Amino acid sequence: VTTGNGGKPLASFDKFEPKMAGGVKAAPLFWQCFGKAPEYGAAFLKWLESSQQPFVPIAGDWEGLAPGKLRGSGKGLLACRFQLAASEFRVTIGAPKDKKGWRAGVVLSHASDNEYAVFLADWAGYLNIFKMVDGKRQILEQGKGAQPSDDGSYKITLFRKKEKVYVMLERGESYGPYELPGSGFGLAVENNDLVFLDVTWK
Repeated sequence: VTTGNGGKPLASFDKFEPKMAGGVKAAPLFWQCFGKAPEYGAAFLKWLESSQQPFVPIAGDWEGLAPGKLRGSGKGLLACRFQLAASEFRVTIGAPKDKKGWRAGVVLSHASDNEYAVFLADWAGYLNIFKMVDGKRQILEQGKGAQPSDDGSYKITLFRKKEKVYVMLERGESYGPYELPGSGFGLAVENNDLVFLDVTWK
Protein backbone atom coordinates (compact mmCIF):
# COMPACT_ATOMS: atom_id res chain seq x y z
CA VAL A 1 0.00 0.00 0.00
CA THR A 2 2.77 2.42 0.93
CA THR A 3 4.83 1.68 -2.20
CA GLY A 4 2.28 0.10 -4.52
CA ASN A 5 2.18 2.82 -7.13
CA GLY A 6 5.68 2.90 -8.63
CA GLY A 7 7.23 3.42 -5.21
CA LYS A 8 4.59 5.93 -4.08
CA PRO A 9 1.58 5.33 -1.80
CA LEU A 10 -1.63 4.22 -3.46
CA ALA A 11 -4.37 6.78 -3.85
CA SER A 12 -6.50 6.97 -0.67
CA PHE A 13 -3.55 5.93 1.51
CA ASP A 14 -3.92 9.25 3.37
CA LYS A 15 -7.47 8.14 4.36
CA PHE A 16 -6.51 4.53 5.15
CA GLU A 17 -3.43 5.04 7.32
CA PRO A 18 -4.85 7.32 10.09
CA LYS A 19 -7.97 5.16 10.54
CA MET A 20 -5.95 1.93 10.67
CA ALA A 21 -3.53 3.49 13.16
CA GLY A 22 -6.58 4.48 15.22
CA GLY A 23 -7.65 0.85 15.60
CA VAL A 24 -10.19 0.34 12.79
CA LYS A 25 -10.16 -3.25 11.46
CA ALA A 26 -7.75 -3.34 8.54
CA ALA A 27 -9.50 -5.66 6.06
CA PRO A 28 -12.87 -3.88 5.71
CA LEU A 29 -11.11 -0.51 5.79
CA PHE A 30 -8.69 -1.63 3.05
CA TRP A 31 -11.48 -2.60 0.64
CA GLN A 32 -13.40 0.54 1.48
CA CYS A 33 -10.39 2.74 0.64
CA PHE A 34 -8.74 0.82 -2.20
CA GLY A 35 -11.34 -1.29 -3.99
CA LYS A 36 -11.77 -4.99 -4.70
CA ALA A 37 -9.26 -7.80 -4.16
CA PRO A 38 -8.90 -8.93 -7.82
CA GLU A 39 -7.51 -5.52 -8.71
CA TYR A 40 -4.58 -6.04 -6.35
CA GLY A 41 -3.84 -9.77 -6.60
CA ALA A 42 -1.44 -9.69 -9.55
CA ALA A 43 0.27 -6.50 -8.39
CA PHE A 44 0.72 -7.93 -4.89
CA LEU A 45 2.30 -11.14 -6.22
CA LYS A 46 4.67 -9.14 -8.41
CA TRP A 47 5.68 -6.99 -5.43
CA LEU A 48 6.12 -10.07 -3.22
CA GLU A 49 8.42 -11.77 -5.73
CA SER A 50 10.61 -8.68 -6.05
CA SER A 51 10.71 -7.89 -2.33
CA GLN A 52 11.68 -11.24 -0.83
CA GLN A 53 15.13 -11.66 0.61
CA PRO A 54 17.21 -13.15 -2.24
CA PHE A 55 19.38 -15.22 0.11
CA VAL A 56 18.82 -18.24 2.33
CA PRO A 57 21.12 -19.08 5.26
CA ILE A 58 22.96 -22.40 5.07
CA ALA A 59 24.70 -21.93 8.42
CA GLY A 60 25.06 -19.07 10.89
CA ASP A 61 23.42 -15.68 11.25
CA TRP A 62 22.83 -13.57 8.13
CA GLU A 63 21.19 -10.18 7.91
CA GLY A 64 20.19 -8.19 4.86
CA LEU A 65 21.21 -4.59 5.60
CA ALA A 66 20.23 -2.99 2.29
CA PRO A 67 20.05 -4.04 -1.37
CA GLY A 68 23.40 -5.62 -2.18
CA LYS A 69 24.63 -5.39 1.42
CA LEU A 70 24.65 -8.31 3.87
CA ARG A 71 26.21 -9.12 7.20
CA GLY A 72 27.37 -12.53 8.39
CA SER A 73 28.39 -13.11 12.00
CA GLY A 74 29.09 -15.95 14.37
CA LYS A 75 31.34 -18.88 15.20
CA GLY A 76 32.48 -21.57 12.79
CA LEU A 77 31.88 -21.53 9.04
CA LEU A 78 28.86 -19.40 8.14
CA ALA A 79 27.34 -19.51 4.67
CA CYS A 80 24.30 -18.33 2.78
CA ARG A 81 23.15 -18.99 -0.77
CA PHE A 82 21.24 -16.89 -3.26
CA GLN A 83 18.01 -18.43 -4.48
CA LEU A 84 18.20 -17.26 -8.06
CA ALA A 85 20.34 -19.10 -10.58
CA ALA A 86 23.16 -16.93 -11.94
CA SER A 87 26.03 -17.24 -14.38
CA GLU A 88 27.89 -14.33 -12.78
CA PHE A 89 28.20 -13.15 -9.17
CA ARG A 90 30.15 -10.20 -7.72
CA VAL A 91 30.86 -9.15 -4.15
CA THR A 92 33.15 -6.91 -2.13
CA ILE A 93 34.23 -8.09 1.30
CA GLY A 94 34.08 -4.89 3.32
CA ALA A 95 36.74 -5.56 5.94
CA PRO A 96 38.13 -2.43 7.62
CA LYS A 97 41.63 -1.58 6.40
CA ASP A 98 43.40 -2.41 9.66
CA LYS A 99 41.26 -5.41 10.62
CA LYS A 100 43.23 -8.64 10.94
CA GLY A 101 42.11 -12.18 11.54
CA TRP A 102 39.18 -12.17 9.12
CA ARG A 103 38.48 -14.98 6.70
CA ALA A 104 35.62 -14.61 4.26
CA GLY A 105 34.59 -15.28 0.69
CA VAL A 106 31.94 -16.91 -1.44
CA VAL A 107 29.92 -20.06 -1.91
CA LEU A 108 30.97 -21.43 -5.31
CA SER A 109 28.19 -23.96 -5.69
CA HIS A 110 25.33 -25.37 -3.64
CA ALA A 111 24.07 -28.92 -4.15
CA SER A 112 22.44 -29.06 -0.69
CA ASP A 113 23.00 -27.68 2.80
CA ASN A 114 25.15 -30.76 3.41
CA GLU A 115 27.19 -30.35 0.23
CA TYR A 116 28.50 -27.04 -1.05
CA ALA A 117 31.80 -25.50 -2.14
CA VAL A 118 33.49 -22.46 -0.61
CA PHE A 119 36.26 -20.02 -1.57
CA LEU A 120 37.74 -18.22 1.46
CA ALA A 121 40.37 -15.48 1.47
CA ASP A 122 41.91 -13.84 4.51
CA TRP A 123 43.49 -10.54 5.56
CA ALA A 124 46.97 -11.83 4.66
CA GLY A 125 46.04 -13.05 1.18
CA TYR A 126 45.90 -16.76 1.98
CA LEU A 127 43.29 -18.74 0.03
CA ASN A 128 41.42 -21.86 1.00
CA ILE A 129 39.06 -23.52 -1.54
CA PHE A 130 37.15 -26.58 -0.36
CA LYS A 131 33.93 -28.58 -0.49
CA MET A 132 31.82 -29.08 2.61
CA VAL A 133 30.36 -32.59 2.61
CA ASP A 134 28.39 -33.69 5.67
CA GLY A 135 30.22 -31.19 7.86
CA LYS A 136 33.74 -32.14 6.70
CA ARG A 137 36.09 -30.17 4.44
CA GLN A 138 37.53 -31.62 1.25
CA ILE A 139 40.35 -29.30 0.14
CA LEU A 140 40.37 -28.39 -3.56
CA GLU A 141 43.17 -25.81 -3.44
CA GLN A 142 44.96 -23.64 -0.90
CA GLY A 143 47.96 -21.35 -0.67
CA LYS A 144 49.08 -17.77 -0.96
CA GLY A 145 46.96 -15.55 -3.17
CA ALA A 146 46.18 -11.88 -3.64
CA GLN A 147 46.34 -9.29 -0.87
CA PRO A 148 43.27 -7.17 -0.12
CA SER A 149 43.04 -3.74 -1.76
CA ASP A 150 44.68 -0.72 -0.12
CA ASP A 151 41.37 0.17 1.56
CA GLY A 152 41.11 -3.35 3.06
CA SER A 153 38.32 -4.54 0.73
CA TYR A 154 38.49 -7.73 -1.30
CA LYS A 155 36.55 -7.98 -4.58
CA ILE A 156 35.55 -11.38 -5.98
CA THR A 157 33.78 -12.26 -9.23
CA LEU A 158 32.43 -15.74 -9.99
CA PHE A 159 31.45 -17.16 -13.37
CA ARG A 160 29.59 -20.39 -14.06
CA LYS A 161 29.65 -22.24 -17.38
CA LYS A 162 27.59 -25.41 -17.05
CA GLU A 163 29.28 -27.48 -14.32
CA LYS A 164 32.41 -25.32 -14.14
CA VAL A 165 32.99 -22.37 -11.82
CA TYR A 166 35.72 -19.75 -12.33
CA VAL A 167 36.95 -17.26 -9.70
CA MET A 168 38.49 -13.88 -10.51
CA LEU A 169 39.89 -11.37 -8.02
CA GLU A 170 40.11 -7.60 -8.39
CA ARG A 171 43.81 -7.51 -9.28
CA GLY A 172 43.44 -10.04 -12.08
CA GLU A 173 44.26 -13.32 -10.33
CA SER A 174 42.04 -16.21 -11.41
CA TYR A 175 41.34 -19.67 -10.02
CA GLY A 176 39.61 -22.73 -11.42
CA PRO A 177 37.75 -23.91 -13.24
CA TYR A 178 36.33 -26.13 -10.54
CA GLU A 179 33.99 -28.92 -11.59
CA LEU A 180 31.05 -28.25 -9.26
CA PRO A 181 27.63 -29.67 -10.00
CA GLY A 182 24.78 -27.86 -8.35
CA SER A 183 23.75 -24.25 -8.64
CA GLY A 184 23.65 -21.00 -6.80
CA PHE A 185 26.36 -18.73 -5.51
CA GLY A 186 26.54 -17.22 -2.07
CA LEU A 187 28.62 -15.75 0.74
CA ALA A 188 30.77 -17.24 3.49
CA VAL A 189 32.63 -16.02 6.57
CA GLU A 190 34.45 -17.91 9.30
CA ASN A 191 34.55 -17.01 13.01
CA ASN A 192 33.89 -13.35 12.42
CA ASP A 193 31.45 -10.51 11.88
CA LEU A 194 31.79 -8.97 8.42
CA VAL A 195 29.77 -6.91 5.97
CA PHE A 196 29.58 -7.85 2.30
CA LEU A 197 29.02 -4.98 -0.14
CA ASP A 198 28.05 -4.51 -3.80
CA VAL A 199 26.51 -7.99 -4.09
CA THR A 200 25.21 -8.38 -7.63
CA TRP A 201 24.42 -11.30 -9.92
CA LYS A 202 23.05 -12.00 -13.38
